[in-house]
Amino acid sequence: MTANLLILPFLTTFLSGGYLGLWYVFVSLGALSALFDFGFNPTIARNVTFAWSGAVRLEKKGISSQVAPKTGSAANISLLNRLQKTCRLLYLVVSLVALALLLVVGTPYILFISPELDVLTVLLAWMIYVSALFLNLYYGYFATLLRGIGAVKRYNQILVVSRIVQLTLSVLLLSAGLGIIAPAFAYLSYGFLLRICSKAAFYRYEEIGVGLKKLDEKVSFRDSYDLFKTIWYNAWRDGLVSLSNYLSGQATVVVASVFLTLSETGIYSISVQLITAISTIAAAHFSSSQPAMQSSFACGDLRRLKEQLAVSMAFFLLIYIAMLFLLLSVGVPMLHFFGEGRQISVSVLLCLGIYYIPFKHQQLCASFIAGTNEIPYMTHFVIGSALGVVLSSVFCGLFDLGVWGLVAGQAISQLLYNCWKWPEVAYSIVDTTCISCIKEGCLSLLKPGRFRV
Repeated sequence: MTANLLILPFLTTFLSGGYLGLWYVFVSLGALSALFDFGFNPTIARNVTFAWSGAVRLEKKGISSQVAPKTGSAANISLLNRLQKTCRLLYLVVSLVALALLLVVGTPYILFISPELDVLTVLLAWMIYVSALFLNLYYGYFATLLRGIGAVKRYNQILVVSRIVQLTLSVLLLSAGLGIIAPAFAYLSYGFLLRICSKAAFYRYEEIGVGLKKLDEKVSFRDSYDLFKTIWYNAWRDGLVSLSNYLSGQATVVVASVFLTLSETGIYSISVQLITAISTIAAAHFSSSQPAMQSSFACGDLRRLKEQLAVSMAFFLLIYIAMLFLLLSVGVPMLHFFGEGRQISVSVLLCLGIYYIPFKHQQLCASFIAGTNEIPYMTHFVIGSALGVVLSSVFCGLFDLGVWGLVAGQAISQLLYNCWKWPEVAYSIVDTTCISCIKEGCLSLLKPGRFRV
């Protein structure tokens, strides 16, 4: 997300309104293709952690596996080997399905929304981008394996280097006049470098590659299928939640491309990307605190759990408001300087920013509830997001409300139920209310030594 923000000034400078809008349609379709893993990433990472911790077998659910006492046992290399080979087969199938759909369905759609652009340029950029998506999706399991074995720092280092390469190539190729082909090729290079380095880092981490080579164990299809059934139990639930989050955000860009011009779509997409970026940054403390909160759940330490939730929510709210203010007062004027940014509507950006406070808050509360190993919000998330797409299409297409119809469709669908229901459930777990919890969190942030949770 940060990379998209850094490259934005160059995109608005070197790409015309039509190509800028088309690029962000690419990005939205790329986000959709990422959903084809259907929740396998978090589920597999969790199971890899179990195997790395010496688990004898994997379980579909149960808090006991998550808090198994440390006995000093070595990693279960045999189980890790079966997981890795199952991942390879699983991700190959998923990637091929995604590739087929992007080519068969995505290509005609891309050509349909860009009749005024050069066909050969559009097709070349699209084919490069689709190739990048396929490689990123197929080899993405190595990133998941790295997170599962705890090599988060090493993965982040690889990620930073790969993003720097992507940004550098994007700027150089845009400056060379390659247009929309430039960011597409840079994205392909980023994915190739990230996956190759992740693969090497995984095998070198504490000599995993040596251990797997010594094991020399063949994994039968039956073994892979049994592991798949274990993984699938929770993966499909996580997948539906991911799908609903996509429909509530990036899908509106696709809706916009149907009813608005590509230039208008590009400007709307920039607004969505900016607000999404600051909400993600503001929620970073919550994300980093999730393991500690899950530990408190498992131990039944509600007092500490309440404190962790309070600090995380207060941090999110304060950082988000501060970043929204900076975006409106400094960021937008900077984008105006680079040309296309002058078309950004401050009023639309402000309304999106205000709406994303309860929307992101709802997502964080849902993640908190998931610490109980239950996902009661899944059905409601899917219904709310589907309703949002329908309302956005009706408001934008039938009533010709333009960008305002997109914003209204999202907001109404989520504010009706999800934005108040799941925060209520989350705060009731620790016997508090939203206002009381955030107030307590603000007080905790002001006290020395109480920032870390």
